[in-house]
Amino acid sequence: MVQPAWIAGRLKPEPGFSRFLYKNFFGTASMYMTTVFATAWIAGMGFDSFTNSIWEANNKGVRAISSTPHAHARPALLSHFPDCSGNVL
Repeated sequence: MVQPAWIAGRLKPEPGFSRFLYKNFFGTASMYMTTVFATAWIAGMGFDSFTNSIWEANNKGVRAISSTPHAHARPALLSHFPDCSGNVL
């Protein structure tokens, strides 16, 4: 029996790249979820690096706030309570 063209087109052997992707990344549910999580993690790191580079380029030469303890005023409420070692905050 002669097959119509639309059926014959669907019965062609699949390309090796598709077979490789399915077999190694999407074949089982656990591999599929591992692929999704790994891709999201890598894409997140790439996005963070990209946005940090934009932020740093836009804020080049801007002075950061000093991180020394005396640079900022402490709230008056905390100065009345000692910390765990007995020192007053």
